[in-house]
Amino acid sequence: MADLSREATAVVLIDRAVYSMQWFVLAPATIAIVGTSPGWVSGLLPLAFILGAALSQLIGAEVASSLGARDAFLIGLSIVSLADLLVAFSRGVVDVIALRLLAGLGAGLFFSPAGYMLVYLGGIGTSAIMGLYNMAFELGGAMALAWGLVDGLVGWRPGTAIAGAIGLALAIASLVLINGNPRPSRPRDLLNLKWREVLLVGLAGAGAFGASYAFGSYLPTYAARSSGQAHTAAAPSQRYHSWAALLVDYRSCSSTWGQDSWPPWPPWWRPR
Repeated sequence: MADLSREATAVVLIDRAVYSMQWFVLAPATIAIVGTSPGWVSGLLPLAFILGAALSQLIGAEVASSLGARDAFLIGLSIVSLADLLVAFSRGVVDVIALRLLAGLGAGLFFSPAGYMLVYLGGIGTSAIMGLYNMAFELGGAMALAWGLVDGLVGWRPGTAIAGAIGLALAIASLVLINGNPRPSRPRDLLNLKWREVLLVGLAGAGAFGASYAFGSYLPTYAARSSGQAHTAAAPSQRYHSWAALLVDYRSCSSTWGQDSWPPWPPWWRPR
């Protein structure tokens, strides 16, 4: 049973990475998507996504309570992946903005149910698994910011469709590979002191999170314009932002893993 739990945990973390890839996969293609529209139009792409995610975050908890955490986050992964796949068939920037809103709605259904599923599966400490959860997000972001290499080979429309198709295929596979579908209990009182404190913590981190998302979304565009290269040629330099964050998340797990616990530590970096 422990082995099955470990395999399911690995699948959820892979889902998390591919889910993160859907967040940033349009970043290398932003210049091509916006085309001759005014520059401010590019700001509507991340804005629509974040707005959708904000609207569906609490809905995600309710869906998980009704349908189960596994089904809830896989529905979210399917929606965000389908939205990105459909971007390949968009007729203009307005279509893309609408699809980013849809993608955000799917993203909001993923986050908390997938985190709950990881805690339910157990296997290692809660702090360690949340560190891995965040690390998987940065890994997916790095993959997406380098997706311009794929766009350069096949074009940004087929490249985006491929990324969306990967997410949809993974959601279907995960439905088979992840056993168990726990239903978290509904919070009884969202207005009590505990929930107000949680809200304050969320508000405190909103600016940093928004800045990080905006930074990742516009990094390929900035690199392409400042270097005078096409957006696909500038893509390899974008991955370092996410790799740095990935390293920080990996190090943050050190206090909860032992030297011989899963996953193995590299020989040059063991917790003390």
